[in-house]
Amino acid sequence: MKTTYLWLITGVYLLVAAVMFAVLLPATTAACGGPPLDGRFWWDAHTAAELAVACGPDGLRTYSHLQTGDLVYPAVLATTLIAWTTWLAPRLGLHRRWTVTVVAAAATNAVFDYLENIAAWTLVRTGEATSWVFTVGGGFSLVKNLTGALAITSVVVLAVWYVATARTRRAAHQPSEEQEPGLKRLYVVGDFQKVDG
Repeated sequence: MKTTYLWLITGVYLLVAAVMFAVLLPATTAACGGPPLDGRFWWDAHTAAELAVACGPDGLRTYSHLQTGDLVYPAVLATTLIAWTTWLAPRLGLHRRWTVTVVAAAATNAVFDYLENIAAWTLVRTGEATSWVFTVGGGFSLVKNLTGALAITSVVVLAVWYVATARTRRAAHQPSEEQEPGLKRLYVVGDFQKVDG
């Protein structure tokens, strides 16, 4: 992947994340008097029912704006994490198994985020938490959060590692006389050429 595409993907993610975390999530939290289902590590049907009451019609309307943004966010996050992983891992000489693990975690995170959204949209549209989805929805959030933490932490570690070892890699690619003792140097003296070595 070209570096230009990598930074383009990253820029799109940062824009979407800024809207989600700086605008929509705080607005929903304020309107409902607490974090929405998406902002909780784990929850159950009772928690969802209490949230519906606390939000009320106006709060649920604000929550729907967050959910609209969350139609895009999981895919953008997964794409960004996968792009960085597949770019960094080969340059650090990591085994393919590492790449597959992080990519799988990022993809799983997106899948369970969308499954979690089923519960959130049901709550927003009905104002109730009586559906079967609220029985298992907390588990969706738990898996989403665990796999997301794994994928994001892994990419951050890879990025820090790449930056920290950049000077060493550059030095390794610069030939020196010590590395190539048989290398001959060519001097031009006046109109004559002299080969040293």
